[in-house]
Amino acid sequence: IRQEDSLGNVSELMGVEANGLPIYFSSFNEDAARTIRTNQVYPGGGFGLNMTGKYYTIGIWDVGAVRTTHKEFGGRVIYKDTVRTLASHATHVAGTMIAAGKDPQAKGMAYEANLWAYTWDNDLAEMTTAASNGLTISNHSYGVYSGWNYNSDENEWYWNGDTTISETEDYFFGYYNDRSKALDQLAFTAKNYLPVFAAGNDRNGSPPTLNIKHKVLVNGVWVYSTKTRKSDNDYDCITGHGLAKNVLTVGAVNQVINYSKPSDVIISAFSSWGPTDDGRIKPDIVGDGVGLYSTDIQNDSAYGVKSGTSMASPSVSGSLLLIQNQYNLNTGNFLSSAALKAVAIHTADEAGPNTGPDYMFGWGLMNTKKAVDLINNTEGNHQIKNGLLFKNSYVDYQIPTDGNSGYRITIVWTDPAGTVSAPSLNSRTPKLVNDLDIRLFDPSDGETHYPWILDPNNPSFAATKGDNFRDNVEVIDVPYLPASNYVLRVNHKGQLANNQSYTLIISKIPIVVPIPEFYADYESICP
Repeated sequence: IRQEDSLGNVSELMGVEANGLPIYFSSFNEDAARTIRTNQVYPGGGFGLNMTGKYYTIGIWDVGAVRTTHKEFGGRVIYKDTVRTLASHATHVAGTMIAAGKDPQAKGMAYEANLWAYTWDNDLAEMTTAASNGLTISNHSYGVYSGWNYNSDENEWYWNGDTTISETEDYFFGYYNDRSKALDQLAFTAKNYLPVFAAGNDRNGSPPTLNIKHKVLVNGVWVYSTKTRKSDNDYDCITGHGLAKNVLTVGAVNQVINYSKPSDVIISAFSSWGPTDDGRIKPDIVGDGVGLYSTDIQNDSAYGVKSGTSMASPSVSGSLLLIQNQYNLNTGNFLSSAALKAVAIHTADEAGPNTGPDYMFGWGLMNTKKAVDLINNTEGNHQIKNGLLFKNSYVDYQIPTDGNSGYRITIVWTDPAGTVSAPSLNSRTPKLVNDLDIRLFDPSDGETHYPWILDPNNPSFAATKGDNFRDNVEVIDVPYLPASNYVLRVNHKGQLANNQSYTLIISKIPIVVPIPEFYADYESICP
Protein backbone atom coordinates (compact mmCIF):
# COMPACT_ATOMS: atom_id res chain seq x y z
CA ILE A 1 0.00 0.00 0.00
CA ARG A 2 1.63 3.17 -1.24
CA GLN A 3 0.22 6.69 -1.29
CA GLU A 4 1.27 10.23 -2.10
CA ASP A 5 -0.80 13.08 -0.75
CA SER A 6 -1.41 16.46 -2.37
CA LEU A 7 1.59 17.92 -0.54
CA GLY A 8 3.97 15.39 -2.08
CA ASN A 9 4.50 13.33 1.08
CA VAL A 10 4.99 9.67 0.20
CA SER A 11 4.29 6.78 2.56
CA GLU A 12 4.31 3.03 2.07
CA LEU A 13 3.22 0.10 4.22
CA MET A 14 6.41 -1.82 5.06
CA GLY A 15 5.33 -4.29 7.72
CA VAL A 16 3.60 -4.82 11.03
CA GLU A 17 4.89 -4.40 14.57
CA ALA A 18 4.76 -7.40 16.94
CA ASN A 19 1.68 -5.89 18.58
CA GLY A 20 -0.15 -5.63 15.23
CA LEU A 21 0.30 -1.94 14.42
CA PRO A 22 1.18 -1.20 10.79
CA ILE A 23 4.60 0.29 9.97
CA TYR A 24 4.58 3.01 7.33
CA PHE A 25 7.83 4.44 5.99
CA SER A 26 7.57 8.12 5.18
CA SER A 27 9.86 10.44 3.17
CA PHE A 28 10.82 13.04 5.61
CA ASN A 29 23.14 23.31 -2.06
CA GLU A 30 25.47 25.58 -2.01
CA ASP A 31 24.12 27.11 1.17
CA ALA A 32 24.24 23.69 2.85
CA ALA A 33 27.90 23.35 1.89
CA ARG A 34 28.67 26.75 3.39
CA THR A 35 26.78 25.95 6.59
CA ILE A 36 28.93 22.92 7.39
CA ARG A 37 32.08 24.33 5.72
CA THR A 38 32.25 21.66 3.04
CA ASN A 39 32.92 24.32 0.39
CA GLN A 40 36.25 25.06 2.10
CA VAL A 41 37.68 21.65 1.17
CA TYR A 42 36.93 22.03 -2.56
CA PRO A 43 39.56 23.01 -5.13
CA GLY A 44 39.73 26.79 -4.93
CA GLY A 45 38.17 26.77 -1.47
CA GLY A 46 41.02 28.90 -0.11
CA PHE A 47 42.81 26.24 1.94
CA GLY A 48 44.71 24.27 -0.67
CA LEU A 49 42.44 21.23 -0.43
CA ASN A 50 41.03 19.34 -3.41
CA MET A 51 38.20 17.12 -2.22
CA THR A 52 35.47 16.39 -4.78
CA GLY A 53 34.62 12.72 -4.20
CA LYS A 54 35.88 11.72 -7.65
CA TYR A 55 36.31 7.94 -7.98
CA TYR A 56 34.47 7.36 -4.68
CA THR A 57 30.97 5.97 -4.22
CA ILE A 58 28.13 6.73 -1.82
CA GLY A 59 24.76 4.97 -1.47
CA ILE A 60 21.17 6.19 -1.32
CA TRP A 61 18.05 4.33 -0.20
CA ASP A 62 14.92 6.38 -0.70
CA VAL A 63 11.23 6.45 -1.55
CA GLY A 64 11.64 5.89 -5.31
CA ALA A 65 13.88 6.27 -8.33
CA VAL A 66 16.43 9.02 -8.90
CA ARG A 67 16.22 10.79 -12.28
CA THR A 68 19.55 9.46 -13.55
CA THR A 69 19.40 11.47 -16.78
CA HIS A 70 19.43 14.83 -14.99
CA LYS A 71 22.23 17.01 -16.35
CA GLU A 72 23.72 17.33 -12.85
CA PHE A 73 24.51 13.60 -12.63
CA GLY A 74 26.46 12.98 -15.84
CA GLY A 75 25.97 9.22 -15.76
CA ARG A 76 27.31 8.90 -12.19
CA VAL A 77 24.07 7.51 -10.70
CA ILE A 78 24.06 3.71 -10.96
CA TYR A 79 20.84 1.78 -10.36
CA LYS A 80 21.43 -1.20 -8.10
CA ASP A 81 17.74 -1.95 -7.64
CA THR A 82 14.50 -2.46 -9.55
CA VAL A 83 13.68 0.82 -11.29
CA ARG A 84 10.46 2.37 -10.06
CA THR A 85 8.54 5.59 -10.56
CA LEU A 86 10.72 8.69 -10.46
CA ALA A 87 10.64 10.36 -7.05
CA SER A 88 11.16 14.06 -6.48
CA HIS A 89 12.35 13.37 -2.94
CA ALA A 90 14.99 10.83 -3.98
CA THR A 91 16.24 13.02 -6.83
CA HIS A 92 16.53 16.07 -4.57
CA VAL A 93 18.44 14.06 -1.95
CA ALA A 94 20.74 12.59 -4.62
CA GLY A 95 21.51 16.06 -5.92
CA THR A 96 22.36 17.31 -2.46
CA MET A 97 24.99 14.59 -2.30
CA ILE A 98 26.52 14.52 -5.79
CA ALA A 99 25.10 17.19 -8.18
CA ALA A 100 27.92 18.51 -10.40
CA GLY A 101 27.06 22.19 -10.05
CA LYS A 102 25.91 22.92 -13.60
CA ASP A 103 23.71 25.30 -11.68
CA PRO A 104 26.19 26.47 -9.01
CA GLN A 105 23.46 26.90 -6.40
CA ALA A 106 22.61 23.19 -6.67
CA LYS A 107 26.15 21.86 -6.34
CA GLY A 108 26.26 18.69 -4.25
CA MET A 109 28.62 18.02 -1.38
CA ALA A 110 30.70 15.35 -3.18
CA TYR A 111 30.07 16.75 -6.63
CA GLU A 112 32.19 14.27 -8.61
CA ALA A 113 31.28 11.12 -6.66
CA ASN A 114 29.33 8.12 -7.94
CA LEU A 115 25.99 7.09 -6.43
CA TRP A 116 24.53 3.62 -5.95
CA ALA A 117 20.76 4.10 -5.93
CA TYR A 118 18.15 1.86 -4.28
CA THR A 119 14.54 2.15 -3.23
CA TRP A 120 13.69 1.53 0.42
CA ASP A 121 11.68 -1.70 -0.03
CA ASN A 122 14.42 -4.17 0.90
CA ASP A 123 16.91 -1.82 2.47
CA LEU A 124 18.48 -3.96 5.21
CA ALA A 125 19.33 -6.89 2.93
CA GLU A 126 20.60 -4.56 0.21
CA MET A 127 22.66 -2.54 2.67
CA THR A 128 24.30 -5.75 3.88
CA THR A 129 25.25 -6.69 0.32
CA ALA A 130 26.44 -3.18 -0.54
CA ALA A 131 28.64 -3.03 2.56
CA SER A 132 30.19 -6.38 1.64
CA ASN A 133 30.93 -4.89 -1.79
CA GLY A 134 32.86 -1.99 -0.29
CA LEU A 135 30.27 0.74 0.31
CA THR A 136 31.35 2.87 3.28
CA ILE A 137 28.56 5.49 3.56
CA SER A 138 24.89 5.60 2.64
CA ASN A 139 22.07 8.09 3.12
CA HIS A 140 18.57 7.29 4.37
CA SER A 141 16.19 10.24 4.42
CA TYR A 142 13.14 8.38 5.66
CA GLY A 143 11.61 7.08 8.85
CA VAL A 144 8.43 5.66 10.34
CA TYR A 145 5.09 7.43 10.78
CA SER A 146 4.58 8.00 14.51
CA GLY A 147 2.44 10.24 16.67
CA TRP A 148 0.35 12.73 14.75
CA ASN A 149 0.19 13.02 10.97
CA TYR A 150 -2.12 14.96 8.69
CA ASN A 151 -3.66 13.41 5.58
CA SER A 152 -4.16 16.36 3.24
CA ASP A 153 -6.21 14.33 0.74
CA GLU A 154 -8.73 13.31 3.38
CA ASN A 155 -8.37 16.57 5.29
CA GLU A 156 -8.12 14.54 8.50
CA TRP A 157 -5.67 14.04 11.35
CA TYR A 158 -4.40 10.59 12.33
CA TRP A 159 -2.79 9.54 15.60
CA ASN A 160 -0.54 6.48 15.16
CA GLY A 161 0.00 5.49 18.79
CA ASP A 162 -0.92 2.18 20.42
CA THR A 163 -3.76 2.87 22.82
CA THR A 164 -3.05 -0.38 24.70
CA ILE A 165 0.35 1.06 25.73
CA SER A 166 -0.69 4.68 26.26
CA GLU A 167 -3.79 6.66 25.39
CA THR A 168 -1.87 9.93 25.17
CA GLU A 169 1.73 9.29 24.01
CA ASP A 170 3.03 7.20 21.12
CA TYR A 171 5.47 4.73 22.69
CA PHE A 172 7.27 4.41 19.34
CA PHE A 173 9.06 7.72 19.92
CA GLY A 174 12.42 6.88 21.46
CA TYR A 175 11.70 3.12 21.41
CA TYR A 176 14.59 0.85 20.35
CA ASN A 177 12.77 -1.60 18.10
CA ASP A 178 13.57 -4.49 15.76
CA ARG A 179 14.74 -2.11 13.00
CA SER A 180 17.07 -0.31 15.41
CA LYS A 181 18.50 -3.66 16.45
CA ALA A 182 18.88 -4.90 12.87
CA LEU A 183 20.76 -1.74 11.87
CA ASP A 184 23.07 -2.11 14.85
CA GLN A 185 23.74 -5.73 13.96
CA LEU A 186 24.46 -4.81 10.35
CA ALA A 187 26.89 -2.04 11.35
CA PHE A 188 28.55 -4.25 13.98
CA THR A 189 29.24 -6.88 11.33
CA ALA A 190 30.28 -4.43 8.58
CA LYS A 191 32.61 -2.24 10.60
CA ASN A 192 33.65 0.00 7.71
CA TYR A 193 30.07 0.93 6.78
CA LEU A 194 28.26 3.95 8.27
CA PRO A 195 24.55 4.45 7.49
CA VAL A 196 23.40 8.07 7.89
CA PHE A 197 19.74 8.60 8.85
CA ALA A 198 17.56 11.69 9.01
CA ALA A 199 16.27 12.36 12.53
CA GLY A 200 12.72 13.09 11.28
CA ASN A 201 10.43 16.10 11.10
CA ASP A 202 7.91 15.30 13.81
CA ARG A 203 8.39 18.42 15.91
CA ASN A 204 5.98 20.46 13.78
CA GLY A 205 3.58 17.61 13.12
CA SER A 206 0.83 18.16 15.67
CA PRO A 207 -2.66 19.62 15.17
CA PRO A 208 -3.50 23.13 16.44
CA THR A 209 -5.55 21.67 19.30
CA LEU A 210 -4.72 18.32 20.85
CA ASN A 211 -8.34 17.19 21.36
CA ILE A 212 -9.18 17.67 17.70
CA LYS A 213 -11.35 15.07 15.98
CA HIS A 214 -8.97 12.48 14.53
CA LYS A 215 -8.62 8.81 13.60
CA VAL A 216 -6.91 6.23 15.79
CA LEU A 217 -6.40 2.48 15.29
CA VAL A 218 -8.42 0.42 17.78
CA ASN A 219 -8.59 -3.38 17.44
CA GLY A 220 -7.36 -3.12 13.86
CA VAL A 221 -9.99 -0.56 12.80
CA TRP A 222 -9.49 3.20 12.28
CA VAL A 223 -12.10 4.99 14.37
CA TYR A 224 -12.81 8.62 15.21
CA SER A 225 -11.79 10.07 18.56
CA THR A 226 -11.53 13.45 20.25
CA LYS A 227 -9.32 12.31 23.13
CA THR A 228 -6.47 14.66 24.01
CA ARG A 229 -3.12 13.21 22.90
CA LYS A 230 0.39 14.48 23.63
CA SER A 231 1.92 16.96 21.18
CA ASP A 232 4.85 15.77 19.07
CA ASN A 233 6.37 19.27 19.31
CA ASP A 234 8.69 18.40 22.18
CA TYR A 235 11.63 16.25 23.21
CA ASP A 236 11.49 12.48 22.56
CA CYS A 237 10.21 12.45 18.96
CA ILE A 238 12.77 10.34 17.05
CA THR A 239 11.77 6.86 15.88
CA GLY A 240 13.24 3.43 14.97
CA HIS A 241 15.95 3.92 12.35
CA GLY A 242 17.48 7.02 13.92
CA LEU A 243 17.59 5.39 17.35
CA ALA A 244 20.17 2.77 16.40
CA LYS A 245 23.46 3.13 18.29
CA ASN A 246 25.79 2.59 15.36
CA VAL A 247 24.27 4.87 12.73
CA LEU A 248 24.81 8.64 12.45
CA THR A 249 21.51 10.45 13.03
CA VAL A 250 21.22 13.97 11.59
CA GLY A 251 19.01 16.86 12.67
CA ALA A 252 18.27 20.02 10.68
CA VAL A 253 19.19 23.65 11.36
CA ASN A 254 18.74 26.90 9.48
CA GLN A 255 21.45 28.08 7.13
CA VAL A 256 24.62 29.39 8.83
CA ILE A 257 26.73 31.55 6.52
CA ASN A 258 29.53 32.43 8.93
CA TYR A 259 29.77 30.52 12.19
CA SER A 260 31.35 32.45 15.05
CA LYS A 261 29.47 31.31 18.15
CA PRO A 262 26.94 28.64 19.22
CA SER A 263 23.96 30.99 19.00
CA ASP A 264 24.58 31.33 15.24
CA VAL A 265 23.11 27.83 14.88
CA ILE A 266 19.29 27.91 14.96
CA ILE A 267 17.34 24.67 15.15
CA SER A 268 14.69 24.28 12.45
CA ALA A 269 11.03 24.36 13.40
CA PHE A 270 10.57 20.70 12.48
CA SER A 271 13.75 18.78 13.37
CA SER A 272 13.03 15.91 15.77
CA TRP A 273 14.74 15.90 19.17
CA GLY A 274 15.92 13.10 21.42
CA PRO A 275 16.48 11.53 23.80
CA THR A 276 16.12 7.85 23.11
CA ASP A 277 14.03 6.11 25.75
CA ASP A 278 17.20 4.78 27.39
CA GLY A 279 18.65 8.32 27.44
CA ARG A 280 21.21 8.17 24.63
CA ILE A 281 22.17 11.35 22.76
CA LYS A 282 20.28 11.68 19.49
CA PRO A 283 20.51 13.29 17.01
CA ASP A 284 24.28 12.83 16.77
CA ILE A 285 24.91 15.94 14.69
CA VAL A 286 23.10 18.63 12.67
CA GLY A 287 23.36 20.15 9.18
CA ASP A 288 21.49 22.63 7.00
CA GLY A 289 18.01 21.34 6.20
CA VAL A 290 15.98 24.49 5.47
CA GLY A 291 15.25 25.69 1.95
CA LEU A 292 17.79 23.53 0.09
CA TYR A 293 17.91 24.01 -3.68
CA SER A 294 18.63 20.80 -5.56
CA THR A 295 17.70 18.58 -8.48
CA ASP A 296 14.11 17.61 -9.30
CA ILE A 297 12.29 15.27 -11.70
CA GLN A 298 10.16 17.37 -14.07
CA ASN A 299 12.89 17.29 -16.73
CA ASP A 300 16.66 16.90 -17.01
CA SER A 301 17.18 20.55 -16.05
CA ALA A 302 14.63 20.75 -13.22
CA TYR A 303 15.41 22.05 -9.74
CA GLY A 304 13.38 22.58 -6.60
CA VAL A 305 13.55 23.79 -3.01
CA LYS A 306 12.81 21.46 -0.10
CA SER A 307 13.23 21.52 3.67
CA GLY A 308 13.54 18.72 6.19
CA THR A 309 16.00 16.55 8.01
CA SER A 310 15.79 14.65 4.69
CA MET A 311 17.86 17.51 3.25
CA ALA A 312 20.25 17.85 6.21
CA SER A 313 21.16 14.17 6.16
CA PRO A 314 22.54 14.06 2.58
CA SER A 315 24.54 17.25 3.13
CA VAL A 316 26.25 15.44 6.03
CA SER A 317 26.63 12.07 4.29
CA GLY A 318 28.08 13.64 1.14
CA SER A 319 30.55 15.56 3.27
CA LEU A 320 31.54 12.41 5.15
CA LEU A 321 32.52 10.90 1.81
CA LEU A 322 34.98 13.77 1.33
CA ILE A 323 36.52 13.01 4.73
CA GLN A 324 36.93 9.39 3.67
CA ASN A 325 38.37 10.69 0.38
CA GLN A 326 41.07 12.65 2.22
CA TYR A 327 41.91 9.83 4.62
CA ASN A 328 42.20 7.35 1.78
CA LEU A 329 44.52 9.67 -0.16
CA ASN A 330 46.71 10.05 2.94
CA THR A 331 46.85 6.41 4.01
CA GLY A 332 45.52 4.16 1.26
CA ASN A 333 42.91 2.89 3.74
CA PHE A 334 39.41 3.87 4.88
CA LEU A 335 38.27 4.99 8.29
CA SER A 336 36.12 2.47 10.12
CA SER A 337 32.55 3.56 10.73
CA ALA A 338 33.39 4.21 14.40
CA ALA A 339 36.40 6.32 13.39
CA LEU A 340 34.43 8.32 10.81
CA LYS A 341 31.66 8.96 13.32
CA ALA A 342 34.26 9.95 15.91
CA VAL A 343 35.89 12.46 13.55
CA ALA A 344 32.53 14.07 12.72
CA ILE A 345 31.48 14.37 16.37
CA HIS A 346 34.93 15.43 17.60
CA THR A 347 35.18 18.33 15.14
CA ALA A 348 31.56 19.55 15.29
CA ASP A 349 31.00 23.21 16.14
CA GLU A 350 29.31 23.89 19.47
CA ALA A 351 25.57 24.57 19.15
CA GLY A 352 22.71 24.97 21.59
CA PRO A 353 21.99 27.06 24.66
CA ASN A 354 24.60 25.38 26.88
CA THR A 355 28.13 24.05 26.54
CA GLY A 356 28.35 20.36 25.70
CA PRO A 357 25.91 18.04 23.93
CA ASP A 358 22.13 18.27 24.10
CA TYR A 359 19.10 16.46 22.79
CA MET A 360 18.36 19.15 20.16
CA PHE A 361 21.66 19.56 18.29
CA GLY A 362 23.44 16.43 19.50
CA TRP A 363 27.18 17.12 19.45
CA GLY A 364 26.80 20.20 17.28
CA LEU A 365 27.04 21.46 13.71
CA MET A 366 29.04 19.39 11.22
CA ASN A 367 32.32 21.09 10.21
CA THR A 368 33.89 19.34 7.22
CA LYS A 369 36.91 21.65 7.11
CA LYS A 370 37.84 20.94 10.73
CA ALA A 371 37.35 17.22 10.12
CA VAL A 372 39.72 17.24 7.13
CA ASP A 373 42.22 19.32 9.12
CA LEU A 374 42.14 16.65 11.81
CA ILE A 375 42.76 13.96 9.20
CA ASN A 376 45.71 15.90 7.75
CA ASN A 377 47.04 16.92 11.19
CA THR A 378 49.46 19.42 9.72
CA GLU A 379 50.15 21.04 13.12
CA GLY A 380 50.56 17.75 14.97
CA ASN A 381 47.83 18.48 17.54
CA HIS A 382 45.64 15.46 16.83
CA GLN A 383 45.96 11.73 17.38
CA ILE A 384 43.64 9.04 16.03
CA LYS A 385 44.15 5.76 17.85
CA ASN A 386 42.38 2.51 17.07
CA GLY A 387 42.44 0.12 19.99
CA LEU A 388 41.10 -3.18 21.23
CA LEU A 389 39.85 -3.60 24.78
CA PHE A 390 39.98 -7.12 26.17
CA LYS A 391 37.65 -8.48 28.82
CA ASN A 392 38.65 -7.58 32.38
CA SER A 393 41.37 -5.21 31.22
CA TYR A 394 42.07 -1.54 30.54
CA VAL A 395 44.33 0.49 28.25
CA ASP A 396 46.34 3.53 29.38
CA TYR A 397 47.66 6.33 27.19
CA GLN A 398 50.30 8.73 28.48
CA ILE A 399 49.47 12.40 27.86
CA PRO A 400 52.20 14.86 28.85
CA THR A 401 50.53 18.29 29.11
CA ASP A 402 52.34 21.59 28.56
CA GLY A 403 50.28 23.97 30.69
CA ASN A 404 49.30 26.00 27.61
CA SER A 405 46.48 23.89 26.22
CA GLY A 406 43.17 22.25 26.84
CA TYR A 407 42.14 18.87 25.47
CA ARG A 408 39.21 17.28 23.70
CA ILE A 409 39.07 13.48 23.83
CA THR A 410 36.47 11.39 22.00
CA ILE A 411 35.89 7.65 22.00
CA VAL A 412 33.42 5.83 19.72
CA TRP A 413 32.85 2.11 19.34
CA THR A 414 30.52 0.00 17.24
CA ASP A 415 28.46 -1.72 19.92
CA PRO A 416 26.74 -5.11 19.55
CA ALA A 417 23.01 -4.95 18.90
CA GLY A 418 20.92 -4.25 22.00
CA THR A 419 17.94 -6.18 23.32
CA VAL A 420 14.47 -5.14 22.15
CA SER A 421 12.20 -4.73 25.14
CA ALA A 422 8.47 -5.41 25.05
CA PRO A 423 6.57 -2.30 23.89
CA SER A 424 6.38 0.16 26.75
CA LEU A 425 6.51 3.87 27.41
CA ASN A 426 9.95 5.46 27.97
CA SER A 427 11.78 2.50 29.46
CA ARG A 428 15.18 3.69 30.75
CA THR A 429 16.80 0.25 30.52
CA PRO A 430 20.14 0.85 28.72
CA LYS A 431 20.59 -0.59 25.24
CA LEU A 432 24.36 -0.38 25.55
CA VAL A 433 25.95 -3.84 25.54
CA ASN A 434 29.65 -3.08 26.04
CA ASP A 435 29.94 -0.16 28.45
CA LEU A 436 33.34 1.40 27.78
CA ASP A 437 34.55 4.38 29.79
CA ILE A 438 37.23 7.03 29.41
CA ARG A 439 38.82 8.92 32.31
CA LEU A 440 41.63 11.47 32.21
CA PHE A 441 43.57 11.69 35.46
CA ASP A 442 46.77 12.99 37.02
CA PRO A 443 48.48 10.04 38.80
CA SER A 444 50.27 12.42 41.15
CA ASP A 445 47.14 13.68 42.86
CA GLY A 446 44.26 11.61 41.43
CA GLU A 447 42.48 14.59 39.86
CA THR A 448 40.06 13.01 37.35
CA HIS A 449 38.14 14.43 34.38
CA TYR A 450 34.91 12.74 33.26
CA PRO A 451 32.92 12.76 29.99
CA TRP A 452 29.75 14.72 29.27
CA ILE A 453 26.41 13.22 30.33
CA LEU A 454 22.75 14.21 29.87
CA ASP A 455 19.67 13.45 31.94
CA PRO A 456 16.76 11.99 29.93
CA ASN A 457 14.36 12.76 32.77
CA ASN A 458 15.24 16.44 32.40
CA PRO A 459 16.01 16.71 28.69
CA SER A 460 16.28 20.51 28.60
CA PHE A 461 18.92 20.63 31.36
CA ALA A 462 22.51 21.49 30.51
CA ALA A 463 24.99 18.63 30.14
CA THR A 464 27.11 17.82 33.18
CA LYS A 465 30.19 15.61 33.72
CA GLY A 466 30.04 12.09 35.11
CA ASP A 467 29.78 8.38 34.34
CA ASN A 468 28.20 7.77 30.94
CA PHE A 469 26.53 4.35 31.02
CA ARG A 470 24.20 4.98 28.07
CA ASP A 471 26.12 6.02 24.94
CA ASN A 472 28.69 4.35 22.73
CA VAL A 473 30.13 7.86 22.28
CA GLU A 474 31.96 9.63 25.10
CA VAL A 475 33.66 13.03 24.98
CA ILE A 476 35.89 14.69 27.57
CA ASP A 477 36.41 18.44 27.23
CA VAL A 478 38.97 20.12 29.49
CA PRO A 479 39.59 23.80 28.68
CA TYR A 480 42.93 23.88 30.53
CA LEU A 481 45.41 21.41 32.00
CA PRO A 482 48.51 22.35 33.99
CA ALA A 483 51.86 20.93 32.97
CA SER A 484 51.98 17.34 34.19
CA ASN A 485 51.98 13.72 33.03
CA TYR A 486 48.33 12.76 32.69
CA VAL A 487 46.94 9.32 31.93
CA LEU A 488 43.94 8.61 29.71
CA ARG A 489 42.40 5.27 30.66
CA VAL A 490 40.02 3.23 28.51
CA ASN A 491 38.20 0.79 30.77
CA HIS A 492 34.89 -1.04 30.91
CA LYS A 493 32.15 -1.89 33.39
CA GLY A 494 30.63 -5.31 33.79
CA GLN A 495 31.38 -8.06 31.31
CA LEU A 496 32.17 -7.38 27.67
CA ALA A 497 30.16 -9.47 25.23
CA ASN A 498 33.26 -9.54 23.02
CA ASN A 499 36.71 -8.00 22.85
CA GLN A 500 35.72 -4.49 21.82
CA SER A 501 37.47 -2.41 19.16
CA TYR A 502 37.24 1.38 19.49
CA THR A 503 38.50 4.64 18.02
CA LEU A 504 40.01 7.30 20.24
CA ILE A 505 40.73 10.87 19.14
CA ILE A 506 42.92 13.12 21.30
CA SER A 507 43.28 16.80 20.38
CA LYS A 508 45.28 19.55 22.01
CA ILE A 509 43.18 22.72 22.06
CA PRO A 510 44.86 26.13 22.52
CA ILE A 511 43.31 28.14 25.34
CA VAL A 512 42.29 31.74 24.84
CA VAL A 513 43.27 32.94 28.32
CA PRO A 514 45.62 30.81 30.45
CA ILE A 515 43.87 29.88 33.71
CA PRO A 516 46.09 29.45 36.79
CA GLU A 517 45.85 26.05 38.41
CA PHE A 518 44.38 27.42 41.65
CA TYR A 519 41.30 28.61 39.72
CA ALA A 520 40.09 25.01 39.81
CA ASP A 521 38.37 25.85 43.11
CA TYR A 522 37.06 29.20 41.90
CA GLU A 523 33.39 28.48 42.59
CA SER A 524 33.96 27.68 46.25
CA ILE A 525 36.06 30.83 46.67
CA CYS A 526 33.73 33.17 44.75
CA PRO A 527 30.30 31.53 44.53
